[in-house]
Amino acid sequence: MFSTPLFDVIFAADSTLLDQTQYSQPAIFSIEYALSEMWKAKGVTPAFVLGHSVGEFAAAVAAGIMSVEDGMRLIAARGRLMTSECEAGVGGMKAVFSSQADVEKAIDAVAKKNPKAREMVAVAGINGPKMCVVSGDKDIVDQVCEATGAGNRALNVSHAFHSPLMANMLEPFRAEVSSATFQKVSGTRMISTLKGAEITEVDADYWVDHVKSAVRFLAGMKLLEAEGVETYLEIGSMPTLLGMGKRCFSSAAEWVPSLDKGKDDVAMVAKAADAVCVPVTRPPLVYSRQAFPWQEVRHPLLGKKSTGNDGTVQMQAPIKGKLAELLSHHIIFGEIVVPGATYMEMVIATTQYQLGGRGKVFSIENVGFSNPLTFRLAQGKGFKPVKDLELQLTYSPDGRWQMRSFDPVEGKDRKSVV
Repeated sequence: MFSTPLFDVIFAADSTLLDQTQYSQPAIFSIEYALSEMWKAKGVTPAFVLGHSVGEFAAAVAAGIMSVEDGMRLIAARGRLMTSECEAGVGGMKAVFSSQADVEKAIDAVAKKNPKAREMVAVAGINGPKMCVVSGDKDIVDQVCEATGAGNRALNVSHAFHSPLMANMLEPFRAEVSSATFQKVSGTRMISTLKGAEITEVDADYWVDHVKSAVRFLAGMKLLEAEGVETYLEIGSMPTLLGMGKRCFSSAAEWVPSLDKGKDDVAMVAKAADAVCVPVTRPPLVYSRQAFPWQEVRHPLLGKKSTGNDGTVQMQAPIKGKLAELLSHHIIFGEIVVPGATYMEMVIATTQYQLGGRGKVFSIENVGFSNPLTFRLAQGKGFKPVKDLELQLTYSPDGRWQMRSFDPVEGKDRKSVV
């Protein structure tokens, strides 16, 4: 579709290619579509979409009128045909700080002196009560702006967009548009700046007229005001439309840019999200975990598990390996003493295991330690105790529990520790 990948054009060190119509229009569409999808992923669903000139293609995709594939194909063809079929440098565009009525009067005045003026110039945009764009033959544009008596400034463009000078590309573009598939608006409502009204569907004629006709931004914004819109989120690389929108009417609405030139993109998006994203409070996830029969319990104090006929659960923790190494640091009078925290940790781990993990509330009451459990390590055998020992915790269905130390070799209690 492009001789140079669009990504490389957008992020190039200079704007040589980006300033060319065949690249600038698809680039604008791509950024707007990407931002639209980003906000959708963040849970933002617009009540309305409104596009300005090229922005109507992205708006149409957001409203479900056409696919993103057709949108990109048409906007690429639009820019390409404007470049190949319309002579560059002949036309010009100027923003004039005057009302549409006064600009039309100025065009009439110029047309009286030059009957062909109407075929060479037109109002290309009505962006505010006293803000219009005149487009067409450069000399005629200058004459019209001068006739208004209002201030004006030239726009940096290669062609006279939205003017009669686009005539040569209209039929080739119609052939491209005719192959696209259009649907009725679904979900998000669309305000057309070609019609200055809400629309529910489009056809090939719509997009052909869109090339040569004025952008009725003011009328579109007035409709949104009448609908009671409270937040305007600009989907673009700069908040240009927000600045124009504020001039259309006095409103307490919130004006939110997605991006802005010279400012950090991440920070801008985060700030915009605070304005347009509704915080969602979700309850904490509570998992009722139950180990598979072939899985060992992962807590180091929950080793072998057995369940009696009466529902009593017994957990066994052999004092060896890592557990023996951990306990070996707690030495009193030359002997390793199992600290009270070890028993309590085993009780808590067993209780959480039995009750299903986090989110459950329980209490431990009436804990007593009858005797300390001490042991020594066998010489030259690492962290192996002289005698085989294990901690046993018995958990009853009524919530009562008891701990003891046990000699698995001799099959008897060493000490009743709890």
